Amino acid sequence: MKQSATSVFLFIMAATIVSCSSNTVGPPSEKYITGIVRNSAGNPVAGAFLNIGYRLRDQQTGGTIGGELNGPSPDTSHVTYMLGFDVRVTSHAHVMLENYVHQYIKTLFDDMVEAGENEIPFTLKDSLGRTLYSDMYSYEVTLVPLDTLQQAVTLTYNFFLLIPQHLSKNPSPFFTTDGQGRFAIPLSRLPVKDTLFFLTTGPPDTLLFEDTHRLYAFTTSWYGSTDVSTSNLIDHTITLTNSK
Repeated sequence: MKQSATSVFLFIMAATIVSCSSNTVGPPSEKYITGIVRNSAGNPVAGAFLNIGYRLRDQQTGGTIGGELNGPSPDTSHVTYMLGFDVRVTSHAHVMLENYVHQYIKTLFDDMVEAGENEIPFTLKDSLGRTLYSDMYSYEVTLVPLDTLQQAVTLTYNFFLLIPQHLSKNPSPFFTTDGQGRFAIPLSRLPVKDTLFFLTTGPPDTLLFEDTHRLYAFTTSWYGSTDVSTSNLIDHTITLTNSK
């Protein structure tokens, strides 16, 4: 049996988490965000990392969040979230983190838990200790009851992260440039058609992705950025002019 659940909205300087209503990822798109990354001397940069500072509009207030990612480096801020899940009876819990296209990121927990609300710590790192990129994530909780007469259950919790990964010294790759410094990010890889929602003191609020987002390119020492549109696709040049 597979059930779905929603997470709680959190806002911290280093990252943003909101619960999401996630559509099934479609087939690979033929449309791409393309460009080249160059250093300050104008030379192409092979193996540069890429990360997106998504912009989202609050449907209740009309304001926007995201775009500029100017929080502290995830390497030094030691951000830890507590991810919760409900357990009906004492069970063995296996908790696995995946990205938007269901690629394995890391195992968050694998042990016994008591009945009730449980929480496990989560840092913005993958299984190799590298800082994660901005993306829609899910953590899947498989519960095998200690009582063998009870049925196993799987719960899936979805959430969205905005991470200033370009400030990290040890980033996990979202996309990287090729040997000629070029990149091509398929639109089908981006969760821009999803609706995010969270609870406020008033009516439930929603966030929708804007058309224009900030695309960061970076190495372990330098970074640069440009705005990209998901509806007006042009070839971009990002110059790494900012030192970390």
